[in-house]
Amino acid sequence: MALIARSSIRRLLILIASLAVITPLSWKAGQLVAHRKAEAARRDRLEESRSLMEEQRPYLRVGSQIPDFPLLQAEDGARTSLYQALPAGGAMVLAAPGCPNCETTLQLIQSAIKNATRARRVILVASESSEALRDWRSQRGLEIPFYSDAERFIEGDQEFTVIPFVVVIAPDHTIRETCAGGKSESEYVTMLEEK
Repeated sequence: MALIARSSIRRLLILIASLAVITPLSWKAGQLVAHRKAEAARRDRLEESRSLMEEQRPYLRVGSQIPDFPLLQAEDGARTSLYQALPAGGAMVLAAPGCPNCETTLQLIQSAIKNATRARRVILVASESSEALRDWRSQRGLEIPFYSDAERFIEGDQEFTVIPFVVVIAPDHTIRETCAGGKSESEYVTMLEEK
């Protein structure tokens, strides 16, 4: 009888021990599934935002040639143009002061530029005045050149609905890639690396 009791106790202890291992593993698996679903939903939202921006502004579609439009340098207010700012292509970040997502994206892009082997030239374009952009840039310690779209070519008569918005421009000024922010630093490194 004592032999049966010991055997039952041993089985019970083995069962308890296996549950102690299985429960955390199943909890971790559940967390992983939830994380993957949230990441897929985030990617879907970003793709929807990118599509909306391209729909509202057809000149920002991948494959189209971006027009040369006037800009003002934030540093000194000097007149220039997109093609002069990015003569061999690069990346243009559309953003606005006070936008938390823009600030996060700019910090990630600045880090990505430093970590890329050969990063494209990156500029920021916003519709604010050169002075406002100069202040924003110095307050945040950003090194990316800022330009004012003072004539509101990009914004036009519609407020931006999707910012930040990153446009990768090939040397022939066709749009190679776009994204509506939300990438990790390593994804920006890949996006901004010269191919």
